Amino acid sequence: MRLAIFAIALIVRIAAVELSGAERVAFGDGADYIAHAQSLCAEHAYPDRGNLPFFRAPGLPFFIAAVTGGHPSNIRAIKYALSIADSITAVIIAGIALLLFGEIAGWLAGIGAALHPIFIASVCDVRSEPLFMLLLVAAIALLLNRKEAFAGVATALAALTRPSALLCIPLFAIFRPRRAVAFCIGAALTLAPWVVRNAVRYHELIVVNDAGGFSFWRGTAPETIDISNTNEPNAYREKALRFEVLTIAATAREIDAVASSPMSRSREWTRRALQNIRRNIGIEARFTLEKAWLYWRPWLNSQEYSRRVVAASLLFFVPFYLLGFMGARRRADVLIFFAAMWLAHLPYQMGVRLRLPFVDPLMLVLAASELCRRYARADTIGRSAAPPLP
Repeated sequence: MRLAIFAIALIVRIAAVELSGAERVAFGDGADYIAHAQSLCAEHAYPDRGNLPFFRAPGLPFFIAAVTGGHPSNIRAIKYALSIADSITAVIIAGIALLLFGEIAGWLAGIGAALHPIFIASVCDVRSEPLFMLLLVAAIALLLNRKEAFAGVATALAALTRPSALLCIPLFAIFRPRRAVAFCIGAALTLAPWVVRNAVRYHELIVVNDAGGFSFWRGTAPETIDISNTNEPNAYREKALRFEVLTIAATAREIDAVASSPMSRSREWTRRALQNIRRNIGIEARFTLEKAWLYWRPWLNSQEYSRRVVAASLLFFVPFYLLGFMGARRRADVLIFFAAMWLAHLPYQMGVRLRLPFVDPLMLVLAASELCRRYARADTIGRSAAPPLP
């Protein structure tokens, strides 16, 4: 089963990469990840700042440097490596479903992951999602197999790819209270070299990077609210570009004039975010409620995608999430995990990218379990010996 799912997933992803342009980098952050990797390979140094006013989490740039053999300009190699990573994720998702709910559920979840359209689309550019999701799903699988120390390592590596996974460290430790020490030691030892590097370089405690304050400010900026409320696609793109090129750059120059270190700059971004909230508390409160909805919205953004793509995403996500939530209603641990990730992301600018790695892998497992419960009547469904998720 595992080999078949891996082969299907990889063939589909490689085909998608080639059809969409193997050397094309359209995603704005993709070029920045590559530039960070190029700095590592050419200058043996990690940049203090990227195209936005912070340095990137190191996971993906180090991954790019490794898989390209020190030649980050080889875009095809990066996308192929991300395709392999995402195909392994499909296998792990199948393994989780197999462990919890039996072979039929394993097949359903694995094929679902192999053919998940957003998973496939993610490897067609240079994005952090495939690597991050692999590490996070691996951590969950390791927890289920009672390998807590290795789960701590995987969770920390996920956090070094996307800092939002830092919240998973205390959360997963709570789910495994008897082995929390082993889990936390594994996570701490994995994070330690990068924390020490940051302390030596900047003389500050920086666990992953200094993006937190900026991301908070971006999620509260009046321009972000205006962009979110712009329905016409061309106007949406123009406003978003103006915000990225002009507003952010001008604000960053102001902050550079009063703050000289990464964390002092992050604190200044945070101060300005709180200032935005105090000035427009009613508007910000309504926008937070809007972001709460946007996190779960079961279709792609109509401001960025065509009507056909949005309609197709609606036809995919609605039945998929309905099945997933029907399966989750008996899993308090999963619902707590979903709620924690949802609430933790509310201060930031919303998009499907924030939800997808945390939600969809478990949704695939739970949707498969619900299909089995309703149609296959697998005798493993609901067995009391099944370990909790995650």
